[in-house]
Amino acid sequence: MTQKSQKLRFCIAGFSSQDPDFPVTELLSESPDSKGWQSRRFCDWPQYITLQFPSPVKIRQLRLVSHEYKISSNIEIYTAFPKPEA
Repeated sequence: MTQKSQKLRFCIAGFSSQDPDFPVTELLSESPDSKGWQSRRFCDWPQYITLQFPSPVKIRQLRLVSHEYKISSNIEIYTAFPKPEA
């Protein structure tokens, strides 16, 4: 049985940098005209984006799309549950 994939809602909880012409908020757009995110020029490495989901999620697929000339040489993905509030 194949389950239909569902796009998960998320917000941007943090990021290391962004190019003014390619802000991280572009990742929230579902438009085919979205330009996507890009780090600022000559930034320090590594770069990061922290996504926050409204509740625990089960991710079966993560799709990363790169520009044909701006391809990352390394991508690391970390997951975590938030610390309980006291």
